[in-house]
Amino acid sequence: MTESLGQGASFRREALRVVLPNLLLVLLVAGAAFGLVRDYTLTVDGLESERTRRALHAAIELQLEAMEALVHDNAYWNDMARASYVSQALTPFFEESFAYVTRDGRGYDVALQLRADGTPRLGYAGGAPLPAERIARPSADQLAMRSRLPDLPHAASGLLRAGDRLFFVGRDVVLPESAELAATVPAAGPDILVFAKEVGAEELESLERTLQVKGLRLAFDPPTDRAHALRLPRDDGEPLAWLTWTGTPVGQRALAELLPWLAGVGALLLLLGLAGVRKAWRQAEELARQALLDGLSGLPNRRAIRDALGRGLLGGGSVTVAMLDLDGFKAVNDNYGHMAGDHLLLAFARRLTAICGADGQVGRLGGDEFAVVVSGPNSLARGQDIARRLLAVLEEPFRIGEITLSIGSSIGLAHGTLGEADASELLRRADVAMYAAKRGGRGQMVVYSDVHDQRQADAHRIEQELRDALKTGGFELVYQPLMDASGRRIVAVEALLRWSSPSLGRVSPAVFIPVAEETGLINAIGLFVLERACRDALPWAPLRLAVNVSAAQLRNPELAEEIAAILARTGFPAARLELELTETCLVEDADRAAAMLDRIRALGVRLSLDDFGTGYASIGFLRRFAFDKVKIDRSLVEEAVQRPQSVTILEATARIASALDIEVVAEGIETDAHLQVARRVGCCALQGWLFHSARSAEAIAELLGRQEAEGGEPAVDAPGVRRYGPRSLTGWS
Repeated sequence: MTESLGQGASFRREALRVVLPNLLLVLLVAGAAFGLVRDYTLTVDGLESERTRRALHAAIELQLEAMEALVHDNAYWNDMARASYVSQALTPFFEESFAYVTRDGRGYDVALQLRADGTPRLGYAGGAPLPAERIARPSADQLAMRSRLPDLPHAASGLLRAGDRLFFVGRDVVLPESAELAATVPAAGPDILVFAKEVGAEELESLERTLQVKGLRLAFDPPTDRAHALRLPRDDGEPLAWLTWTGTPVGQRALAELLPWLAGVGALLLLLGLAGVRKAWRQAEELARQALLDGLSGLPNRRAIRDALGRGLLGGGSVTVAMLDLDGFKAVNDNYGHMAGDHLLLAFARRLTAICGADGQVGRLGGDEFAVVVSGPNSLARGQDIARRLLAVLEEPFRIGEITLSIGSSIGLAHGTLGEADASELLRRADVAMYAAKRGGRGQMVVYSDVHDQRQADAHRIEQELRDALKTGGFELVYQPLMDASGRRIVAVEALLRWSSPSLGRVSPAVFIPVAEETGLINAIGLFVLERACRDALPWAPLRLAVNVSAAQLRNPELAEEIAAILARTGFPAARLELELTETCLVEDADRAAAMLDRIRALGVRLSLDDFGTGYASIGFLRRFAFDKVKIDRSLVEEAVQRPQSVTILEATARIASALDIEVVAEGIETDAHLQVARRVGCCALQGWLFHSARSAEAIAELLGRQEAEGGEPAVDAPGVRRYGPRSLTGWS
């Protein structure tokens, strides 16, 4: 709260500093003009130039302060730090959060991110990405940079000259708000976020209107008329550029035309001076107000929400903050463009504001994140009621032009009093709860508790140990055979991932795979699994190799090229490789998934739909995505054993799949009853503990040797033995 109050006071002090001295000088000159007419004339002309010069200087300083505050709000942000140092998904985050602003020019035209040593990471200008060769850190003689807001120790702003163009520039280091993410900052130092806004014709016209200056121009060569020019210096005092304007000989004109009424002119100047004070004060108030508003929605921004929380806590009562994130918003931007995304954000803001009414203050934190602050008695219950009503309202789609869009929201709530937490801590807790809602399935609300911090700490520990495992080869692959319909011969193997944590011991994939997906590690882990499995299975020809692919991997636009590179490095035939996908991979963004699967299929790789029957997939899915194989989930086989009438459904599914030239596999075969059902419905391959458990590559090679020696007879580990055990929790286990 003190930051924004201090900034508003700074605006007002600057306004008074500019206007009041000029007002006093005008009064003194008017009083002396009766005896020194010529001196008065010259002095008034000089004062007018000085007034313009100071007003221009003040306006530039205010713009630089606003730029400094803006870049700080976006650099000091958990999501920014997470995208920069943790998730390895900086490009889509940067595009979603900043690229559209550079296109529309609301606040800045250029957004860059540099590493601590100044090397570029990425940048956008005019809504388009900048090539790496065009991103360069400004040299010391180009940029006059200093901190203008004492409350922001790492932020700075200044003017940058690039050729015949001049920019307002702000920069700050990328740091997380929460201590839990502090360890993610690279040892070499944090990244640097830079925003730049060109001092172009639009900015100059705005200054002309605001300050009532005529003919305002930007020049880089020293002007001949220094009396009507403002030098914009570098730190060493050398001029960086000049602002020039058309001078008005106020004194001489007054002498020629208004000399008989000089006393009246003095009174008029006094009134104008007072009007100038009033106008400058209003402008300062407006700048202070705009510094607390989001440029797109007009709602209070992150700083204003933090101030509202601070005021609520200082009031001595209970305060609740709800943090909301739009589920599926990125797909809207990707499929329909940022303009549609902006309209969706505005429509969502209107619904949220209507639901809250006077019961809560709504704000936009950035990107697709919003917040609601509820203060006073029963704030938590009232905040929960707002969240429930919002989730209910979001069941109705949004109509954006000719497009109908359905989105949900994940909501995290945190509440407390002054003695329990400050504003920053409440925002952090709400953020933790919001991500818990996302992990829990989205479209729901979660109230923060200490358990969420512990889970986040556990997830962070797992993340770090997964990174170490990638570096040290701490993962293990095992393989479970798939048998032919007779159960006598192995026709394929499925690669399954195992991991033992140094601190937790054996960890289920149901625990560590979601962490890997959330942090972006799943791409590296998935490629490791694929390459290791291809090398292990290469001698097992002609067996096919099945490898699981997660929904997060399928969103990687380079996945097809990375698969092709692994096949080339290992020499593994594409025709022997099968990629297994679950229905989740397809329902999140069916169009994007279909395009990626077409590229993978073009490599000669086969595709298999895993866990069929547990979710949304239907025969239409099989037809649309042209799968080569479908694996019927164990739950359907078990249901057919318990309810014989369900066998008819399985038989119909198998017949339709066969008509589409799709192989049908039954997984989770653990009993003879399961085996009988699978054979009855016409499955061409079988998988489960009844035949073989998952085992190492060496054990698979030994098993294949026994099969070859015995003519394909051993369907189980030993004659008369049936292996029973827990089935896999995920496709990775």
